[in-house]
Amino acid sequence: MKKSFQILLPFDRHGHLREVNTLMPEVLIHSLKSFWGMVVMPNTAIPITDYESAVRYREEIKTLSNKYGFGGNFLPVMTGYLTDNTNPENVKSGFLNGAWKAMKLYPHGATTNSDKGVTKLEKIFPVLEMMQKIGMSVLVHPETDVSRSDIPFMDRERVYTEESLFLIHERFPELTISVEHISTREAMEFVEWCPDNVVGTITPQHIMYTHDALFHNGVPPFKPGLYPENMCLPILKTQDDVNYIRNAIMHGERRYKFGAGTDTAPHTQTAKKENCSRCGVFNASHAVEFYTMIFDQEGMLNDEKGIQTFQNFMSVNNLWIYGIKEFPTEMITLVKEDQQIPEIYPGDIRPFKAGQTIPWTMKRELIK
Repeated sequence: MKKSFQILLPFDRHGHLREVNTLMPEVLIHSLKSFWGMVVMPNTAIPITDYESAVRYREEIKTLSNKYGFGGNFLPVMTGYLTDNTNPENVKSGFLNGAWKAMKLYPHGATTNSDKGVTKLEKIFPVLEMMQKIGMSVLVHPETDVSRSDIPFMDRERVYTEESLFLIHERFPELTISVEHISTREAMEFVEWCPDNVVGTITPQHIMYTHDALFHNGVPPFKPGLYPENMCLPILKTQDDVNYIRNAIMHGERRYKFGAGTDTAPHTQTAKKENCSRCGVFNASHAVEFYTMIFDQEGMLNDEKGIQTFQNFMSVNNLWIYGIKEFPTEMITLVKEDQQIPEIYPGDIRPFKAGQTIPWTMKRELIK
């Protein structure tokens, strides 16, 4: 008999939808099928730096989701992009009128479309102080900025944790912080050490692969080469990091502080193959199954306690930081049934684990 179980429909705490005139029409449909909502990142080609832009972006997402037949069932949680010159009053007004729920801190030049990011933390202290007062969350991309070119990619999250995450928390101890797409033991330990107003999101790729996957496709026997579809920021790390993160989210005493955030980040296959490959993996099409595979590998899906931990990670943990207190009652079914991931999707998008067969399939009765 096939192994199967049910969990509440998941929520993606970190995703990139790009723009309507680029890839959004091709990529949004995948998130709509797998999640009831998404925390939408603001590093679009023209960054979302004011709440008026966030409102327009949200309406574009809603219009497209309506076109696909999902009506008002998908919740885009909007975020704003912090710069050295962010106006605290615009941030506050946007939060109070519901235009956005959090601000994203991109260190300058640390990742895709972060060239307008923060050059020095001190420049946004007035904004962070105001956010602490009104109960607004800051989402942090935890890597050193472009000026720290001497720091290897493998160490940028470790250095940022030591130098900046501790500084932000010590300076603003009541500020709600979400450390995004954690990839290192040190960042996990930081979140575990902090009080409950500091949480974190975890991607499938950072607990499925190590940096070796940049040079093979993840399926033994490994064939040496370059695999740009696995290139993302933060870069994939070591087996020790993977093991620590897995244990913390499944067995740790503070596992309730961590939730699924895919960091799905689509680029065209052409862009991924450029001399300087665009960083980001597109995993939204099968993200729920990827997470299921990882929890299954650790024996977490054999009893109700483990399944409950999985459901909390996928569908419940951390949503309070966005003011979400009620959850849809819709359930999805995960069946241990092989499926093959397509090599390519419309829009010239090559998905994570393209062409591979995975052992789990998500079943959902879509209501249109």
